Amino acid sequence: MLKAKHLNWRKGIPYIHCRYPSSLSETLTEMGRSTLYRKALDVGDNPSDAEVLAALEKARETFQSLCDGLHSSNRRHLTEMQRHRAAQAFMADVNLRQGDAKTEWAAYQIMAKSDAAAGLDTEIAERVEALLVADPDDEPDALLISDAIAIYKQQQADLKYHRVLDRFLQQSGDRLLDGSINRRLHNWTQDQLKERNPATITKDLAIILSCLRGAVKARGLSIMVHKPAIKLNEAKQRVILTNQQLEELFAQDMPEYLRCAFIAALTLGAINSEIYRIDPSKVGTVDGCMVVRINQGKTKHRRRSGPLPWLVRWEAAPVSEGRLRENMTQMIRKVNPEASPYSLRHTFAHRHAVSHTPDVAQAQLAGWSSRARHSYGLGGVHYDELLRPLIPIQHSVWDWLLSPDHADNVVNLRGKA
Repeated sequence: MLKAKHLNWRKGIPYIHCRYPSSLSETLTEMGRSTLYRKALDVGDNPSDAEVLAALEKARETFQSLCDGLHSSNRRHLTEMQRHRAAQAFMADVNLRQGDAKTEWAAYQIMAKSDAAAGLDTEIAERVEALLVADPDDEPDALLISDAIAIYKQQQADLKYHRVLDRFLQQSGDRLLDGSINRRLHNWTQDQLKERNPATITKDLAIILSCLRGAVKARGLSIMVHKPAIKLNEAKQRVILTNQQLEELFAQDMPEYLRCAFIAALTLGAINSEIYRIDPSKVGTVDGCMVVRINQGKTKHRRRSGPLPWLVRWEAAPVSEGRLRENMTQMIRKVNPEASPYSLRHTFAHRHAVSHTPDVAQAQLAGWSSRARHSYGLGGVHYDELLRPLIPIQHSVWDWLLSPDHADNVVNLRGKA
């Protein structure tokens, strides 16, 4: 029996069997149709292979025409906007402005005298003439998602927001911003929930909604953009390492760079990317205590300094950031199979809560936002007088594990330096 792409046999009858493009799924759902397309080929009884292939090719052409027809409604709006923008680009190039002509005849005369206009597409030339006699303050009624994003980017310089919006545009496609945007937002959200964390999607939605609502308001459009409902997962108990597990972790034989990394992760709540970028040449001291500088982080509060009184030098990782994470994970899993390097940041918070460490000090050490820390002065990020009080706090919370002065200590870092 003949085999070919999109060819399916059922009880000896050849069918075309294929799936509609994913961009048409919403349209098909509205129409109550399946995303699968199957139709018997127009062939007689006992057709030859050549007849089946010819009929299959004709059926493919019919299917493509059907898809084009379903696309046409939104495509028409896109094409209209593209013509409008092309006309605007031409006018800017030849120093013409919307409303420069008082009458259609005057617009025609302007275009007739322009050598550049001779090569314009007829439909674009007609659009230019229409813009020449239009009210200078008029804007096109149609607004695309890409228009809304472009407006938002001009007002918001944070590249993180740009990446969220660009990803949304790529995944949802450029469409007319109208009442259907709420259904599209809902479908996009449901697709994202299949692979991503609800809390992360909620943050992305806040950016997307701000963008779309701002553009709608700026244009004075009567469109209500609603936030899709998201059912947040129940909060899971965060994994922390017990005192015994911490002792077992630091008792393991490990390279010095890993030991430094584990101490920073545990006593400064530092994450892998922060640890990897600590520069040994920028390590300083305060009252004889080594202080590392963390100059990069996902928020401004993550840029901080932290005293590590158990070390006399910092050894940078001689491996990639990814390999550093893998090596740390491998050693942590030996003492707690459910833990990860980030579990040390949770352990940091737990130990300081048990020790009743002031919130301001915790914020300084771990790089958390704190109104008390950041409302006055310069926040103490790199200032010795505000780092000094952190040194006794570090000793009081972690000397039981890291200090070489205790007889029952399991790690002697100074002896290794």
